Amino acid sequence: MAIARKQAPDDPDIHATYAVTLESKLAHLEALRELDAVIRKYPEHVYARQEAARLLMKFGHYQVALQNLNVVVERRPTVNVLVQRSETFLALGKPQSAAADLSAALKIEPNQFMLTIAHADAYAAAGLGELALRDYDSALTMDHGVPLYVMFDNDRAKLLAKRANVYIQLKRFDDAAHDMVTAIGLGGVPAILRAQVLLRRNGFADVPLDGHDSPQLRQALTACFGLDVCFQGIMRAI
Repeated sequence: MAIARKQAPDDPDIHATYAVTLESKLAHLEALRELDAVIRKYPEHVYARQEAARLLMKFGHYQVALQNLNVVVERRPTVNVLVQRSETFLALGKPQSAAADLSAALKIEPNQFMLTIAHADAYAAAGLGELALRDYDSALTMDHGVPLYVMFDNDRAKLLAKRANVYIQLKRFDDAAHDMVTAIGLGGVPAILRAQVLLRRNGFADVPLDGHDSPQLRQALTACFGLDVCFQGIMRAI
């Protein structure tokens, strides 16, 4: 890189690549200064702006990162940059804008699993429960009892818990309890026992301590969610 910079001192691509080299050596501030120099001289250099935005996110400078990403999206709206900007919007507390970027990304790569989940998360953060459910339902689709998207049990449990949380926001407590029982069940007897103990401690004395699903467990979860007293505790139990 030193030789290249000497031979072509005005080449923005070389300077941007040098910045990435600096970043790989954990010289983040130096890398950002190099990228800023490229952007000042070549304001439409999308690679430098996208890399600068990524570094700015690390430093918590979300608004400046967003300004860079706006330029990149305008000129090269790829899935990666749309996802990157959606993360910036979320960090700035703008989940609806994040969802809009993820919608655009899904138009480019429809049915992409991780995009679908991120889309659902953004809608949930925005309080748009019905739209979030549409995506969570898609990610959790079963075909004759077999998951359409293969994932580890722990990941499926977390996704079910996310959908349960949306059901709670929509006051669909029975549906939330069903998802949470399924999620807890993926953790086996120890996870169910932890949930049962938690429910007992919250006043549901009729819940058996046997590590198995039961009508009493589901009824207690429904009531517990309705009273908004146990969701975070049950999440820890998973």
